[in-house]
Amino acid sequence: MPTNPRRVETSLEYAIASIRDAIGTSNPIHKSTEAPEAFKVVAKQLPLVRDILTSVKSNFTGHVEEHSQLLQMADKCPSFGRQLDDLLDVVAAGPEDKRPFLERYHAVANDGGTIECVMKKLLLSVGAVVKVPLVTEDQLCELRAALKEIKSTPASMGNAQPGHVFHNHADGIQPIHLGGGGININQGNGPQINTPSGGTFHFAPPVMT
Repeated sequence: MPTNPRRVETSLEYAIASIRDAIGTSNPIHKSTEAPEAFKVVAKQLPLVRDILTSVKSNFTGHVEEHSQLLQMADKCPSFGRQLDDLLDVVAAGPEDKRPFLERYHAVANDGGTIECVMKKLLLSVGAVVKVPLVTEDQLCELRAALKEIKSTPASMGNAQPGHVFHNHADGIQPIHLGGGGININQGNGPQINTPSGGTFHFAPPVMT
């Protein structure tokens, strides 16, 4: 069954709107002194994605064979746009949020990935579908260059890894296990016997003297 072109158009409109929102949030990036290079690269590339999606929206109608793939691509874009908007807002919210930049960034990136990873997924998703005459040859070249650039951009978190914060609001113990394997906890006074195997324990009765 052919894909309804109106559905494609509506999805593209949502996709374009999500990228526009992210572009609006990216405005403070250009003047930021704390944002890693990846943020500035993404802020520079977002208008290209907006223009490509706008071109697709203007030219897709007569290309019925492309409608299904275009719909799938357009449906993914708002999710990427929202993720980028949230990540870019880490910089925009800087004056109000007094936490260190990396702490703010970790809190958001932990949910969906770093900004360069999200942007790469967006560019790959768009680039897998769009082609001439839906977009111009120049736009395709710019898209390929943007993907190459984001792949070579230094990691926005560097070697830093998100930390762990633990809170215990009661009087009891707080077991914490960040490694692999099981954890065995004895909260009583008796002995605790553990074995990594699945065998049976045999206990002799106590010897009376």
